[in-house]
Amino acid sequence: MSGNIIKNGLPEEKAKTFWKKLNFGILFDVDGVIARGSTPIKAAIKGMQKIIGPDGKLTVPTSFVTNACNRSSDKAKQISEWLGTEIKASQVIHAQSPLTVFRRYHDKRVLVIGQGKLKEMATDLGFQCICTIEEIRDAFPKLDMVDHANRKKLAENHYEDSKDFQQVEAIVIFGEPNRWETNLQLLVDLLVTDGYPTMAPNGISPNTIPVLACNMDLVFMAEACMPRYILHTA
Repeated sequence: MSGNIIKNGLPEEKAKTFWKKLNFGILFDVDGVIARGSTPIKAAIKGMQKIIGPDGKLTVPTSFVTNACNRSSDKAKQISEWLGTEIKASQVIHAQSPLTVFRRYHDKRVLVIGQGKLKEMATDLGFQCICTIEEIRDAFPKLDMVDHANRKKLAENHYEDSKDFQQVEAIVIFGEPNRWETNLQLLVDLLVTDGYPTMAPNGISPNTIPVLACNMDLVFMAEACMPRYILHTA
Protein backbone atom coordinates (compact mmCIF):
# COMPACT_ATOMS: atom_id res chain seq x y z
CA MET A 1 0.00 0.00 0.00
CA SER A 2 2.80 2.39 0.90
CA GLY A 3 4.03 2.35 -2.71
CA ASN A 4 0.65 3.66 -3.88
CA ILE A 5 0.50 6.57 -1.43
CA ILE A 6 1.50 9.95 -2.85
CA LYS A 7 2.78 12.84 -0.78
CA ASN A 8 -0.60 14.45 -0.14
CA GLY A 9 -1.78 11.31 1.66
CA LEU A 10 -4.25 10.00 -0.95
CA PRO A 11 -4.05 6.54 -2.52
CA GLU A 12 -2.99 6.82 -6.14
CA GLU A 13 -6.33 5.85 -7.75
CA LYS A 14 -8.36 8.17 -5.51
CA ALA A 15 -5.86 10.94 -6.16
CA LYS A 16 -6.38 10.68 -9.94
CA THR A 17 -10.13 11.05 -9.51
CA PHE A 18 -9.69 13.88 -7.04
CA TRP A 19 -7.47 15.94 -9.36
CA LYS A 20 -9.88 15.50 -12.28
CA LYS A 21 -12.86 16.81 -10.30
CA LEU A 22 -11.20 20.06 -9.22
CA ASN A 23 -13.21 23.05 -10.47
CA PHE A 24 -11.54 26.03 -8.80
CA GLY A 25 -8.40 28.14 -9.10
CA ILE A 26 -6.16 29.81 -6.53
CA LEU A 27 -4.53 33.23 -6.30
CA PHE A 28 -1.57 33.38 -3.93
CA ASP A 29 -0.03 36.59 -2.66
CA VAL A 30 3.75 36.27 -2.69
CA ASP A 31 5.21 38.85 -0.32
CA GLY A 32 4.54 37.90 3.28
CA VAL A 33 2.65 34.74 2.29
CA ILE A 34 5.05 32.56 0.31
CA ALA A 35 8.19 34.54 1.06
CA ARG A 36 9.56 37.51 2.96
CA GLY A 37 11.72 39.42 0.54
CA SER A 38 13.81 36.83 -1.26
CA THR A 39 13.55 34.26 1.55
CA PRO A 40 10.82 31.61 1.15
CA ILE A 41 8.67 30.82 4.19
CA LYS A 42 9.27 27.16 5.02
CA ALA A 43 5.75 26.44 6.26
CA ALA A 44 4.26 28.04 3.14
CA ILE A 45 6.47 26.04 0.80
CA LYS A 46 5.51 22.86 2.65
CA GLY A 47 1.82 23.73 2.38
CA MET A 48 2.14 24.44 -1.35
CA GLN A 49 3.21 20.84 -1.89
CA LYS A 50 -0.40 19.78 -1.28
CA ILE A 51 -1.43 21.18 -4.67
CA ILE A 52 1.51 19.71 -6.56
CA GLY A 53 0.58 16.41 -8.14
CA PRO A 54 2.59 13.20 -8.58
CA ASP A 55 3.89 14.51 -11.92
CA GLY A 56 5.49 17.50 -10.20
CA LYS A 57 2.99 20.00 -11.66
CA LEU A 58 0.36 22.18 -10.05
CA THR A 59 -2.95 20.36 -9.94
CA VAL A 60 -5.23 23.42 -9.96
CA PRO A 61 -5.08 26.66 -11.97
CA THR A 62 -2.81 28.88 -9.89
CA SER A 63 -1.55 32.44 -10.20
CA PHE A 64 0.68 34.56 -7.99
CA VAL A 65 0.14 38.24 -7.23
CA THR A 66 2.79 40.66 -6.01
CA ASN A 67 3.56 44.36 -5.75
CA ALA A 68 7.26 43.67 -6.28
CA CYS A 69 8.82 45.57 -9.17
CA ASN A 70 10.09 42.75 -11.40
CA ARG A 71 9.65 41.29 -14.83
CA SER A 72 7.10 38.49 -14.69
CA SER A 73 9.59 36.09 -16.25
CA ASP A 74 12.14 36.80 -13.50
CA LYS A 75 9.58 36.43 -10.71
CA ALA A 76 8.24 33.21 -12.22
CA LYS A 77 11.76 31.77 -12.24
CA GLN A 78 12.23 32.70 -8.58
CA ILE A 79 8.93 31.15 -7.49
CA SER A 80 9.72 28.03 -9.54
CA GLU A 81 12.95 27.60 -7.59
CA TRP A 82 11.13 28.00 -4.28
CA LEU A 83 8.40 25.48 -5.09
CA GLY A 84 10.37 23.02 -7.17
CA THR A 85 7.83 23.16 -10.00
CA GLU A 86 7.57 25.20 -13.19
CA ILE A 87 5.76 28.53 -12.90
CA LYS A 88 5.21 30.43 -16.14
CA ALA A 89 5.44 34.20 -16.54
CA SER A 90 1.76 34.28 -17.46
CA GLN A 91 0.94 32.97 -13.95
CA VAL A 92 2.51 35.99 -12.24
CA ILE A 93 0.47 39.17 -11.80
CA HIS A 94 2.36 42.30 -10.78
CA ALA A 95 0.98 45.65 -9.68
CA GLN A 96 1.90 46.96 -13.14
CA SER A 97 0.29 44.07 -15.04
CA PRO A 98 -3.05 45.91 -15.64
CA LEU A 99 -1.14 48.46 -17.73
CA THR A 100 -1.27 45.99 -20.61
CA VAL A 101 -4.83 47.18 -21.27
CA PHE A 102 -3.95 50.90 -21.07
CA ARG A 103 -3.33 50.86 -24.80
CA ARG A 104 -4.04 54.54 -25.31
CA TYR A 105 -0.71 55.24 -23.60
CA HIS A 106 1.37 52.58 -25.32
CA ASP A 107 2.45 54.78 -28.22
CA LYS A 108 3.05 57.88 -26.07
CA ARG A 109 6.37 59.10 -24.72
CA VAL A 110 6.36 57.80 -21.12
CA LEU A 111 8.76 58.28 -18.23
CA VAL A 112 9.07 55.12 -16.13
CA ILE A 113 9.99 55.29 -12.44
CA GLY A 114 11.25 52.44 -10.28
CA GLN A 115 14.23 50.12 -10.07
CA GLY A 116 15.54 47.20 -12.06
CA LYS A 117 14.86 46.44 -15.71
CA LEU A 118 12.51 49.39 -16.24
CA LYS A 119 12.61 49.59 -20.01
CA GLU A 120 12.24 45.83 -20.39
CA MET A 121 9.25 45.80 -18.01
CA ALA A 122 7.63 48.70 -19.86
CA THR A 123 8.19 46.98 -23.20
CA ASP A 124 6.65 43.76 -21.85
CA LEU A 125 3.53 45.77 -21.02
CA GLY A 126 3.27 47.23 -24.51
CA PHE A 127 4.90 50.67 -24.15
CA GLN A 128 6.90 51.68 -27.19
CA CYS A 129 8.50 55.07 -26.44
CA ILE A 130 10.19 54.94 -23.04
CA CYS A 131 12.58 57.15 -21.08
CA THR A 132 14.03 57.04 -17.56
CA ILE A 133 14.77 59.64 -14.91
CA GLU A 134 18.47 59.36 -15.78
CA GLU A 135 17.68 60.47 -19.31
CA ILE A 136 15.71 63.43 -17.95
CA ARG A 137 18.72 64.39 -15.81
CA ASP A 138 21.05 64.14 -18.77
CA ALA A 139 18.76 66.26 -20.94
CA PHE A 140 18.25 68.93 -18.25
CA PRO A 141 21.32 68.78 -15.95
CA LYS A 142 20.54 72.07 -14.19
CA LEU A 143 17.32 70.72 -12.69
CA ASP A 144 18.88 68.23 -10.27
CA MET A 145 20.35 70.59 -7.69
CA VAL A 146 19.74 68.28 -4.72
CA ASP A 147 22.68 66.23 -6.01
CA HIS A 148 25.74 68.08 -4.76
CA ALA A 149 28.02 66.09 -7.08
CA ASN A 150 25.92 67.35 -9.97
CA ARG A 151 26.28 70.92 -8.71
CA LYS A 152 30.04 70.54 -8.71
CA LYS A 153 30.03 69.04 -12.20
CA LEU A 154 27.95 71.94 -13.49
CA ALA A 155 30.25 74.48 -11.84
CA GLU A 156 33.29 72.97 -13.50
CA ASN A 157 31.75 72.60 -16.95
CA HIS A 158 29.21 74.37 -19.11
CA TYR A 159 26.09 72.38 -19.82
CA GLU A 160 23.07 73.26 -21.94
CA ASP A 161 19.65 71.69 -22.03
CA SER A 162 19.09 69.15 -24.79
CA LYS A 163 17.57 70.60 -27.96
CA ASP A 164 16.39 67.16 -29.10
CA PHE A 165 14.44 66.16 -26.00
CA GLN A 166 11.04 64.67 -26.81
CA GLN A 167 8.19 65.86 -24.60
CA VAL A 168 7.04 63.43 -21.89
CA GLU A 169 3.34 62.64 -22.35
CA ALA A 170 2.75 60.39 -19.34
CA ILE A 171 4.51 59.17 -16.19
CA VAL A 172 4.42 55.51 -15.15
CA ILE A 173 5.48 54.66 -11.58
CA PHE A 174 6.26 50.96 -11.19
CA GLY A 175 7.74 51.16 -7.71
CA GLU A 176 10.02 53.11 -5.41
CA PRO A 177 13.16 54.55 -7.06
CA ASN A 178 16.66 54.57 -5.61
CA ARG A 179 16.77 58.32 -5.06
CA TRP A 180 13.39 59.80 -4.15
CA GLU A 181 14.75 63.35 -3.83
CA THR A 182 15.89 63.51 -7.47
CA ASN A 183 12.87 61.64 -8.80
CA LEU A 184 10.39 63.77 -6.85
CA GLN A 185 11.98 67.03 -8.00
CA LEU A 186 12.03 66.06 -11.66
CA LEU A 187 8.52 64.58 -11.50
CA VAL A 188 7.19 67.89 -10.22
CA ASP A 189 9.16 69.75 -12.90
CA LEU A 190 7.55 67.62 -15.60
CA LEU A 191 4.05 67.94 -14.14
CA VAL A 192 4.09 71.74 -13.93
CA THR A 193 5.61 72.17 -17.41
CA ASP A 194 3.42 69.68 -19.27
CA GLY A 195 6.32 67.28 -19.77
CA TYR A 196 8.84 69.75 -21.20
CA PRO A 197 10.82 71.44 -18.37
CA THR A 198 12.64 74.20 -20.24
CA MET A 199 10.85 77.22 -18.76
CA ALA A 200 9.17 78.03 -15.45
CA PRO A 201 5.37 78.01 -15.85
CA ASN A 202 3.27 81.13 -15.36
CA GLY A 203 0.72 79.11 -13.42
CA ILE A 204 -0.54 75.61 -12.84
CA SER A 205 -1.99 74.05 -15.96
CA PRO A 206 -5.47 72.53 -15.53
CA ASN A 207 -4.43 69.70 -17.86
CA THR A 208 -1.33 68.08 -16.40
CA ILE A 209 0.18 64.97 -17.92
CA PRO A 210 -1.26 61.72 -16.48
CA VAL A 211 0.51 59.74 -13.75
CA LEU A 212 -0.07 55.98 -13.72
CA ALA A 213 0.91 54.76 -10.24
CA CYS A 214 0.98 50.99 -9.94
CA ASN A 215 1.91 50.18 -6.36
CA MET A 216 -0.23 51.93 -3.74
CA ASP A 217 1.34 50.32 -0.67
CA LEU A 218 2.41 52.60 2.19
CA VAL A 219 4.48 49.96 3.97
CA PHE A 220 5.60 46.41 3.29
CA MET A 221 7.20 43.57 5.20
CA ALA A 222 10.48 42.09 3.97
CA GLU A 223 13.17 40.38 6.05
CA ALA A 224 13.29 43.35 8.45
CA CYS A 225 11.74 43.02 11.92
CA MET A 226 9.47 46.04 11.30
CA PRO A 227 7.43 47.26 8.32
CA ARG A 228 9.36 49.32 5.75
CA TYR A 229 8.24 52.53 4.13
CA ILE A 230 7.54 52.11 0.44
CA LEU A 231 6.44 53.98 -2.66
CA HIS A 232 3.51 56.20 -1.67
CA THR A 233 4.76 57.13 1.78
CA ALA A 234 6.92 59.82 0.14
